[in-house]
Formats: sequence, structure tokens, C-alpha cells
Amino acid sequence: MVGVAAFALTKMQKVSHQEQIVSATTLTRKGQTTIPKAIHAQLGLCAVDRLAFTLLPDGTVLLR
Repeated sequence: MVGVAAFALTKMQKVSHQEQIVSATTLTRKGQTTIPKAIHAQLGLCAVDRLAFTLLPDGTVLLR
């Protein structure tokens, strides 16, 4: 595992530390993955939304 993903919540209020959602997913041979339902529901994501990934020097991945 490269690092822990940190999610920037742009569509709704930030999730408090007591409400953190931890979930894992698998990367396919084609480099694709599925965002777990609990994560995309909490973020309010839709099928047409665009996501941006930022890899930080410490291995943390930001998803915006």
C-alpha cells in the first residue's frame, strides 16, 4: 500500500473524526478501481463527477 488516502470534501461539510469511513478496494489489471459505496455516498459523488488525485511526497493520496 502506497499511503493512506485523504479525501477533500468539496460537496459537503467535512466528516468529523468520529465519522471516519475506512474502506479498501482492489486495483484491476487495467488500473481501474471502484470507490466504495460508503465513500461515494458520503461525498455525494455522481457518475459524471470528475476526480483529481494528488500524490504527496509522504505517499498520501488526496482525492478532490
